[in-house]
Parts: sequence; C-alpha cells; structure tokens
Amino acid sequence: MKFLLHSVIFLCIFRALALPAAEAVPNAGKRILWINSYSADDPWCRSLMSGFQEAMKETAAHPKYEIFDLGIRYQLEGATAAADLEALAEMLAIQSYDLVVTTDTSAADLFLDFELLKPEKVPVLLIAYAGAVPLPERIPAGSGITGVQIKDHLEETVLLARSLRPELREAVVVTEAVFRDRNAPESAGPAPDRGGMKIRVIAGNDYSTEKMLE
Repeated sequence: MKFLLHSVIFLCIFRALALPAAEAVPNAGKRILWINSYSADDPWCRSLMSGFQEAMKETAAHPKYEIFDLGIRYQLEGATAAADLEALAEMLAIQSYDLVVTTDTSAADLFLDFELLKPEKVPVLLIAYAGAVPLPERIPAGSGITGVQIKDHLEETVLLARSLRPELREAVVVTEAVFRDRNAPESAGPAPDRGGMKIRVIAGNDYSTEKMLE
C-alpha cells in the first residue's frame, strides 16, 4: 500500500510540475505551499510529507516548503477558521508558489469549492482526499487540480462486526468531526448490501464530546 501511494504521488508530482506555471521557474528553488488539514506534528501528516519528499528526490526539483496547519480537529464543527482562510488567501495573493499541496479533505475543500483560490495559475495537488464524492467528479475542468483519493473502510468494518455477531441489527459508528465532509451522504438506514443492518454515524460535526457520552 505504501509503495502504491508513493508511486501515485510521484506521478501526480510530475503532472503538477509540468503545468505552465511551473515551467517558467527553474527546478532549483521551487516553492511549495503545503497545507495540512490537521497539524505538521500529527503522525499521519508527517508520514504524508515524508512520502512526498521521498518522491521528490526522484525528480530534478529541490523545493522549499512553507507549511500551513489548519488544525481542523480543534475548530468548531470541524470547519476551517475564518482567520486561517484570510491568512491563506493573503499568502496566495502576495507570494509566488510553484505548487500547492493539501493533505486530507478539509484542506482540499478550500480549492475544490473555490473558497480560497481558483487555481488557474498555480497547480494544486490533493493528497489523501477522503470525501464521499469521487474526486474526479469534484475537480472542475481545466482547473489545474490533481490528486490522490483514499477510501475509508466504514462499510468493511461494519460488515466485519456483522460477520462476528450475525445477530446484530444496528450499528453505531462514532467518528471525529472531520470524518464526514459536507458532501457526504446522510447516515445510512437498512440496505440489502448491509444485510438489513441499520447504521448510524455519530460525528463530531453533530455532537459535542459531552453529548456523545450521554
């Protein structure tokens, strides 16, 4: 899995850096704006950046990184803070970047929904997008955005529980606020592919920790 993700990221880097905006700048000293949905201190984010940097070693580029953390886990209802949106918009307006990289879904949404920037000149690479809507359906035509989508294993986890406890008729899945993005469907009810099991998703978007514990 790690090798596959590394290979896909490597191909995405080549595509992103081959766009017109990147061609005008020599490979040495390229500037990359790296936007984490969580934090650079998060082990998951660190592993994504490490994999990206390993892939970059196979190119002629020697980029300089500027890292911006959204800290989405700590924001109200899992939404990007207005001050962060403002700061990023200002950075993109006054700085010249050769590539913007986002990790996870919240940071990706800033570009897919055009809240932050219409990437007409700066290529954008989305890493570890996990939204419910397939990434190709969300990327606007001609936008200069490419990315890697990862799949959550909610269905498989519930089906595993069902195989262990066939008598189960209802499952409750508790997730953090950022698990379910704004494009995700509502919690699913009984369906044939779930063996008639009703699944209820309780996400931090909808309930505080205190409410979940009640």
